[in-house]
Formats: sequence, C-alpha cells, structure tokens
Amino acid sequence: MLDERERDHVLDERERDLLYAQQVDQLYALAPVGIIASLVNGSILTVIQWNVISHGMLLTWLTALIALNGVWVLLWYQFTHATKIPQKSHRWGRRFLGGTFASGVLWGTTGAILFPETSIPHQIFLTFVLGGMIAGATTVYAALEGAFLAYTLPTMTPLLVQFFVLDDEQHMAMGGMSLLFVAMMFVTLRRNHSVTIASMTLSLALGRSNQSLQSEIHERKQAGVALRESQEQLHSVVQSTDEGIISLNSQGKVMLWNTGAESLFGLTMEEMQGQSLDRIIPERLRLAHQQGIIRASQAGGGNY
Repeated sequence: MLDERERDHVLDERERDLLYAQQVDQLYALAPVGIIASLVNGSILTVIQWNVISHGMLLTWLTALIALNGVWVLLWYQFTHATKIPQKSHRWGRRFLGGTFASGVLWGTTGAILFPETSIPHQIFLTFVLGGMIAGATTVYAALEGAFLAYTLPTMTPLLVQFFVLDDEQHMAMGGMSLLFVAMMFVTLRRNHSVTIASMTLSLALGRSNQSLQSEIHERKQAGVALRESQEQLHSVVQSTDEGIISLNSQGKVMLWNTGAESLFGLTMEEMQGQSLDRIIPERLRLAHQQGIIRASQAGGGNY
C-alpha cells in the first residue's frame, strides 16, 4: 500500500486534487447508507429505551435526529446536482466533515442524557447500537479518515465517560471493552482507507498512462501523415524534373526510375523496376559498376 508521502510523490498537484475529489465523491455516494442507518437505528433505540428514559427526551432527541438527517438529504441532493469541479471538492469536503461531526455529537448525547443508569441490559443495548454505527462508519467513511474521527470521537466519548465515572467493576469492564472496540474499529478504518486510496491512486496513474499513450499514438499518426506528405512531395518533384533520376537497392536493382530517366534511356519504369542497370551500362563499364555497388553495400548503405 502507498503511504501519504509515497502517494504525493507519485501524483502531481492536479492529480492530488482529483484524488481528493474522488474521496469526496465516494463519501457523498455512500451518504444515503448512513442516513438510512441513522434513522432506522435511532427509531429502534427510541422504542427500546421508551420505558427507561423520559419520553420527552426521547422524542426531542428523535426529532433532532430526523431534522439533522433532513439536512443531510439536502446536502447530498445539492452535491449530486452540482457541477463537479476538483478545486471545489475541499469546500464540499468541509461541509461533509461538519455534518459528520454534528451527527457524532447528536449520537453522543445518547451516552449522556439518554443513558439508562438503572438498567444494565439497556446500557448494553445502547452500547451495541453505537458500536454498530461505528462499525458501519469504517466502510461509509473509508475514503477520508478525518470523517471517521469526526463521527466516532463525539459519538463514543460520552458513553465511555459514563462507564468510567460509574467506577464499578462491571462498568469499568464495559468501558475498557468499548475502548478496545473503538481502537479496533480505527485499525479497520485505516486498512479500509489504505485499500480505497490505493485503488483511487492506481486509477489515476492508469488514466495518466493511458493519456500519455493516446498522446504518443496521436503524435505517431501525425508523424506518419507528415512522412507520407513529404514522400508524395518528393515523388512529385522527382517525377516532374527533366533530369534522369535513378535509385538502386543494395543489390543494384532499380527501385526508382523517373520520367526523366524514361525520356533519357527510352525505357519505362515498368520495364526497369527490379532490373539491374546492365541494360543501359556499356559492357566495359559493368564490372566497375558492380564493384561500386558492392563497396556501397559493405559500407552499410541502403538505396543509391
């Protein structure tokens, strides 16, 4: 896995902005999961605590939870319908962190004003609900560690304080186990975060490589077009001149025979292509010509 320093070395500033934009996108994409879980668990908690907590407190808390999640729905709707610009992702990220902290504070109040001091089973159930919310947060907030901390710390701190303040053996054990659970959830979050960021970083790196490859392919196509145009221009010049121009390969065979050569020697390109110049070179000069071809070939030349 890439740590933060290695990731920053791999990605340039623009790509880091794109990476953060992907992180924020994933947070908002999973926001509906958190909203639904919060409303369902809040409703269940209210029902279970109904006989041990003041009805007024429970209904006030549940109303606040519904209102807060209504704000979450509005924020999620605004984000999904906004124009996605990487440079604005930090603003959306700050809004998300603010909302997450508010959710954590509201859930944290259950460990203070909704804590059933007289019923151990209800305390265990409250701990179970908050623990489940924290466990879910390791996935929902995997893209951004700060979001997990903004939610987990205010959610669990009041409950942990309650356990340790009661200061009896049973509550101390419950507090210690809850603290250990939070620590394990943070380790899980770190793992999920590393996997998520590695996947996003790899996606950006592959995109950069693909863009570079596409650019290289385009450049080669442009070079090919330029080469063909140059060859066509050269061919046009060679064919339009009255001078005889002949090109031979390394075996001394005719590769090019222009119109000037056709007029000069009375032989067409079709007749001379692939033939040696023996047809136009006097016999007394053929040996010298062949030796010249051999010397040129040994010197590493191509066409002549």
